[in-house]
Amino acid sequence: AELHVIRMDSLHSLALEKKFKLPLPYATATPPLASSIFYSGGRVYLGTEKWDGDEFNVIDVSNPAQPIKVGGYEVGSKVNDVIIHTNDGLAYVATADQKQLLVIDIHDPAHPQISNFFIPSGWQRQEGKAVSIFEGGLNFGRTSGGYNIMTDHEAFAWTATSSVSLQSPASVDIPGGIYGIVADKRRIYLATRSVDKEFQIFDRALTASTSIAISLPASPQALTCDGSHIYLLAHNSPTIYEISL
Repeated sequence: AELHVIRMDSLHSLALEKKFKLPLPYATATPPLASSIFYSGGRVYLGTEKWDGDEFNVIDVSNPAQPIKVGGYEVGSKVNDVIIHTNDGLAYVATADQKQLLVIDIHDPAHPQISNFFIPSGWQRQEGKAVSIFEGGLNFGRTSGGYNIMTDHEAFAWTATSSVSLQSPASVDIPGGIYGIVADKRRIYLATRSVDKEFQIFDRALTASTSIAISLPASPQALTCDGSHIYLLAHNSPTIYEISL
């Protein structure tokens, strides 16, 4: 089952409420592996690895015990990250395909439609990996593709006025690639696999002269934030690092 609903009666008491399987496009189709998830407004937006069905799925969880798929879109590639901007009714999706950043219109959740996409140079080697939004500003990160080409940047940022058009982003080269990205009013925070620079901080324009690099004892897998704390999941060990700002 690609979606598990877990009831939290308390932080010390968890119970499996429901397992949900995505509908198969035909009876003998191989079920997918889920790869990303985002919750907003009573719906779960679930991304999967490439398969014969929809890689981007909209699931109604207003009744958590009875999830219902209401719509989807066949991306044709693995979905690595999803974030919803409720103000404009759009989903921003990081993929492993040529169109590494998709903008999907979800005003009608039963019929999601592509409204825009971003194809950066180096897409043949690199994957879209992480996406975040803060106060309308859009941030996008991708992997290095195994070796670094300085002109194929890994971190991108758009201002609030250009997020939908995806024109003229600020960008910077990050050897090792981006595996998590979040922002606040003044800064962008990156989880990277650059040796001794696993956690990096930039201004909102990704100006190289403003960067700060912090060494961590593990490569990162994912990054998230809560208030003034950032949490970084290690790639090769069951460790979560808490970074206070």
